[in-house]
Amino acid sequence: MRLIVFIQMQIGISAPRVTVTWRVEAEFAFDKRSWNLALCVVYDVSYTTEVEMITLNVHSTIGYVWEGLGLVWLIGLAFTKRTVRSQTGRTRLFQMAVFLLGFLMVGSDWFRKGWLGVRFIPESYSVEVLGLALTVSGCLFAICARLTLGGNWSGRATVKDGHELIVKGPYSLARHPIYTGLLLGCLGTTLAFGEWGCVLGLFIIVIGLLLKMSQEEKLMMETFPEAYSRYRHRVKALIPGVL
Repeated sequence: MRLIVFIQMQIGISAPRVTVTWRVEAEFAFDKRSWNLALCVVYDVSYTTEVEMITLNVHSTIGYVWEGLGLVWLIGLAFTKRTVRSQTGRTRLFQMAVFLLGFLMVGSDWFRKGWLGVRFIPESYSVEVLGLALTVSGCLFAICARLTLGGNWSGRATVKDGHELIVKGPYSLARHPIYTGLLLGCLGTTLAFGEWGCVLGLFIIVIGLLLKMSQEEKLMMETFPEAYSRYRHRVKALIPGVL
């Protein structure tokens, strides 16, 4: 006589779920003359996996990343040193307007009309994820540089009371690592959205950063003439070893 029993159990309460099945096969043999009972049990275990794909909303996640960076910037305002010298208010307002326009074109829906909303790259989830990775990397690098700069940081080109020339950490790789991170993040966001309006916005941001960099370089040279001159010859402005 042969008896076959199937035992099935499901493991996992969320994706992926694994279903394990035990197959137990028992065979009985009875010898009437010797009154012996022989039992042979054979079993095997098999399993199947059900995977539920979870799709990440890349565009929303990118928005959260930039909001996180903005939050770090706002908190940092409370820990900056007193300003001694600064760029003029007129140039500051102009730069703020340039940055605002550029960032809105890269990350908002306001300018995605006409040819600005046309894609320069075919829509692809893999490309969007790559753009997200670049955005996260850039923002994290910018945050790291911001924390390294400490109380010497300012949203405008300034010289602080007791200003220090920071050359460690990210500043050993680039003279303006915050801008390096911001540009990498904007490049990733542009790639994720894939529209010509984002490309134009990225170009506007580059112009704004170059203007601000020129102001900062001038102030640093006036404040640390010898040290900053050596620093400029040793470390590139934005891209380590390149530019």
